[in-house]
Amino acid sequence: MGFKCKERDLALPNERKKLLEAALKDLEVDPNVIGIYEDGSLGRGDYDPYSDIDLHIVVKPRTKQDFIAEKKERASNWGNVLFYEGSGGAPYIVSHYDCFVKIDSWYHEASELQPSIWLKDVKAYYDPEHIVNNVISQSNKISFSVTAEDIRYWREKVFAYAHETYRATRRNELNYALDNLSSLKWLIASSWYTEKNEHLYNSYPVWSKIDREGTVLSTEQLKILAIWDCNRDSEKILQTIAAIYPEFLRLNKILSKKVGIEEDNNLCVRVFELIL
Repeated sequence: MGFKCKERDLALPNERKKLLEAALKDLEVDPNVIGIYEDGSLGRGDYDPYSDIDLHIVVKPRTKQDFIAEKKERASNWGNVLFYEGSGGAPYIVSHYDCFVKIDSWYHEASELQPSIWLKDVKAYYDPEHIVNNVISQSNKISFSVTAEDIRYWREKVFAYAHETYRATRRNELNYALDNLSSLKWLIASSWYTEKNEHLYNSYPVWSKIDREGTVLSTEQLKILAIWDCNRDSEKILQTIAAIYPEFLRLNKILSKKVGIEEDNNLCVRVFELIL
């Protein structure tokens, strides 16, 4: 069984290429499609054999709802779909194909496209009206920045997940405790990106790309994440919160200074004293 999986994995880049070509061939002849671009790992060039296709389709005004209604049927034009995920009314669908490649297909109207750091260096496949490349060009001029509100929000989320992890261990809800601890660790790892002035192209709290090849994290930081790993042991979970605490204080001081706000060290101490 493992041997078959390895054979399949070797074929993934070629299967992904065939699916993408089929999708583009299908979409580009649709008169209501006025742009196609790809973001994610493939769009930015930091992909691996297991990366999915994040395909964004720009459609003519007042046709978006029609595309959403037919999003499953459209995705089935590109290959043999094994299963879907995503709600019926959402402007996207995740299609998992029987070759083990998946396509996240999103539908937008042109008015919804705005310059953003998330659209830096994405790849335009089809752009007859120069809508997509114009947004990409403007996005490429945006530099990564973090605001005071971002850091306050980050700090408060650290507080909340530390407390919730503690509560879960006291209730013996250990799966829930580990979920919260994972979110707490993610907040620290994502702030290491911020400390390095690097934008993390992940929505909260997705771990993808953080600890794989090509990460901006140092070898020492990856070792720290490994040390913070733990199983269904309530005392180990609490010890991990205690180990995270000094690094949180260090980051809070640095990031608060970066955006020109008070670090509120007394509050940080009071918050963690309740659980340590």
